[in-house]
Amino acid sequence: MGMIMSLQSYEVFLARLGDSLNLSLKADDSAFLAIELNDGLTANLQYVTETDSVYIFFELAEIKPQVLST
Repeated sequence: MGMIMSLQSYEVFLARLGDSLNLSLKADDSAFLAIELNDGLTANLQYVTETDSVYIFFELAEIKPQVLST
């Protein structure tokens, strides 16, 4: 089982991360934040209230339907 993080800790984490990147980072009303890192790679952060956890996820590639049919 992972560590838990309160919403307040998540907000502090985002503020410190933003400070280190010289950016102002603030999640939206649903506690979601997307950061484009480079060349279209986006880091998505989502705070989940029910489990006091943060999901960090990336879209690595898009699978095109024509690739699947060959």
